[in-house]
Amino acid sequence: MALHRTLGAVGRALLRTTPSAVRRRVWDRVWWRPFPFTARTADGLRMHGHTTDLIQRFVYYFGQWEPVISDWFRSHIRPGDVVIDVGANVGWYTLLAAKLVGTTGRVIAVEASPTIAGRLRANVALNPDVADRVTVHNCAAGDREGSVSLFLADAANTGRSTIHGEPGMVREAEVPMKPLAALLADVDLGRVRAIKIDVEGAEAEVVAGLLPVAGRLPSGAAVLVELAESSRPAVPDALAAAGFACTGVFPNVYRPDPYLARRYEPFVETAVIPPAGQHDALFVKR
Repeated sequence: MALHRTLGAVGRALLRTTPSAVRRRVWDRVWWRPFPFTARTADGLRMHGHTTDLIQRFVYYFGQWEPVISDWFRSHIRPGDVVIDVGANVGWYTLLAAKLVGTTGRVIAVEASPTIAGRLRANVALNPDVADRVTVHNCAAGDREGSVSLFLADAANTGRSTIHGEPGMVREAEVPMKPLAALLADVDLGRVRAIKIDVEGAEAEVVAGLLPVAGRLPSGAAVLVELAESSRPAVPDALAAAGFACTGVFPNVYRPDPYLARRYEPFVETAVIPPAGQHDALFVKR
């Protein structure tokens, strides 16, 4: 473990400072080495993690996760805004948003897995300058009040944990389910700037739980949804009926190659969501 940690730290420095041809060779030698870490992101935020996990590994080595979407966050979110992060995982977007909304803003993070929510809370606490802006709800966002089983994905990609179990997943717990409308009962909806939804196939249920208050969201409020194929066309249709228009998609790229080359697939302006593949679709309130 100590050797892996040392080689990982050296690799991390080389990946951030050397030419692209060298970065590829370094990555092949370090990415698979498992060890826990505490690291600083490119935005100066601190995160605990473990390099076994896909997202956490990229955060450790590159200081980034989904750079194009993260850049959209940086350009779209302003001081004083409210941001809702549904399916917050260990907190990449929660922490980024907490920094961007400033001292007068607020971030609502929703994470269904008790295990992952514990890691999320630990990462929020690791950043005391922004921690008081964040509220964490350990529950599933859905279309009703009740409870639901949460299935934990394996350690290689815990972000795939879901209320829709898949072969090989382990049932972690029975967790509360609450509609977003209920979770946002004490939120000034007129200040909501962005709602990010990444819930591994439960997107339609989350959006249904938002609809009762969607009319109170301001013009320009954005809903960014990672759409599984099973969620089409239900999610776009529901959001369109609530006054949102699709403005484009962010391709999901989980390979290291764009990070190593520092060339990322751009946001695609379109009103038509591709029928296949996984994308983050951006909807903006008219």
